[in-house]
Amino acid sequence: MGRVSVGSRPIVLRRLDYGYDGAALSESMPIERHFLGWDEPPLHRAASWLRGRYSCPGGPRTQLDLSAVIVVVPVARAGRRLLELLVSERHGVQLVPPRIVTVGQLPELLYDASAVADELTSLLVRTTALRDAERVMLERLSPHLPARDNLARWLDLADELAQVSLELGAQMRAPADAAAQVGGRWEAIAALEQAYLALMAQRGLQDISAARRAALAQGRCRSGSDIVLVGAV
Repeated sequence: MGRVSVGSRPIVLRRLDYGYDGAALSESMPIERHFLGWDEPPLHRAASWLRGRYSCPGGPRTQLDLSAVIVVVPVARAGRRLLELLVSERHGVQLVPPRIVTVGQLPELLYDASAVADELTSLLVRTTALRDAERVMLERLSPHLPARDNLARWLDLADELAQVSLELGAQMRAPADAAAQVGGRWEAIAALEQAYLALMAQRGLQDISAARRAALAQGRCRSGSDIVLVGAV
């Protein structure tokens, strides 16, 4: 069984792929892969696999308990359909459903994300940091700054910086890392990021990208559930 040893409890990963690419799998790969094939719709096969894998041989046949399973799907619609299949094909068995999430929702289930701000709150705090920044620094970011009272344009600018932070975060990097390598405009972006993070800290909040990087760097990722990736990369 594949295990990723991160934090004090290992994370168990099982990956369900819809096709077979013929490639040999390394025995050291920390993910247990199962190829579902193409002989029936992928989500039907995934539902069947879950029922077969988590049924208890010799145990009570009246219940399928998936409460200790997190199922990760590419999009929310696939998750809703998978749950429908699990419910409709239970054949009189009492179902305790798994927790079904998208790829983007998974990280916050692996560490204490109680202080992570929601997207709107983060955007508003970032907008405040931008509007409070020195104009000289902002002009390094953009030569055409919005008027002070043009809140919509400030929100757009804050959202652009938030997307930059998320894209870097997906690579386990921060604006400061880019500034150290490239300099120039990135130095202004990094300084504005630090101002934003300082405002978040004053409010007792965490930025999602920064929180994810810290959790990984400090080995705080853990899960007491099996994690099943259904067609997700």
